[in-house]
Amino acid sequence: MKYLLRMNIVRMFWVLVLPCVFLQSSQAISAESKHYFCSKDNQYCFNWESYKDAKHQSQLDGKPICLYFTGSDWCVWCEKMEEEILSSSAFVNFATKHLHMVKIDFPKSPNQKHLEPNRYELKKSYDVLGFPTMVFINADGEELARSGFEYGGGEAFVKKLKADLGIHS
Repeated sequence: MKYLLRMNIVRMFWVLVLPCVFLQSSQAISAESKHYFCSKDNQYCFNWESYKDAKHQSQLDGKPICLYFTGSDWCVWCEKMEEEILSSSAFVNFATKHLHMVKIDFPKSPNQKHLEPNRYELKKSYDVLGFPTMVFINADGEELARSGFEYGGGEAFVKKLKADLGIHS
């Protein structure tokens, strides 16, 4: 009788507790895999997507993909672009509504998380010669527009970008 009771307890452990452990660990992994970027005022945020996911989502919703080529830990102009344009409420709000954002980073420190696995191929195929460079493409990979750092801040950048991409909202 004790043996059967012990077996039932062990079986209950395997059936009830273990799946909860796996569920929690998978949720932690999925939360960790999300890489959010927010405006300075934390009013708007977007998720940096992988190139593969962005292409798939773009095929479904028709939104352009922004490939943001950067050298995050060494490029002064990249830091300036993130500070003055990318982190502006105007840009983050626009990106959230109209773009799939892909960060393609070329850091000096290669041990960083969230590095696009095929970043060298993308840099070559879109003929990126310097940083920062934003290449806007459709789901088929065709280039729609291109930009780098520009003075004027986020609102001016978004206004120009809307014109370049033919977005009227």
